[in-house]
Amino acid sequence: MRKKPDESLIDYLKRFKAKKANIVGCDDRITSFAFKKGLPAEHDLHRELTIPSSQTLAESFKLAHSLKIPESANANKYCAFHGTHGHDTDYRSWKMHLEELIGEGYYTEFVAK
Repeated sequence: MRKKPDESLIDYLKRFKAKKANIVGCDDRITSFAFKKGLPAEHDLHRELTIPSSQTLAESFKLAHSLKIPESANANKYCAFHGTHGHDTDYRSWKMHLEELIGEGYYTEFVAK
């Protein structure tokens, strides 16, 4: 979901919150990431959410370089669920788990009839 070019920040926020309200068990970290991702990169809020005002770009790069990825991890793979490198997000397992939950009667309001 992205902010429309002619949409105010308040309208985007309202639309985003309405959409989020329909997602059961939505993780706050993923929600924050999605909200920021929906803002244009040149938007002041996007920049503020990306780099804390107290942190310079050089400090951000230094922090990024200091994060160690285990040698056994593949730095080219990223898991959106865990927010780390090393493996891809396993959507097939998520899908199977969701199908099990639906079979048990959960989340049926999201299943097409």
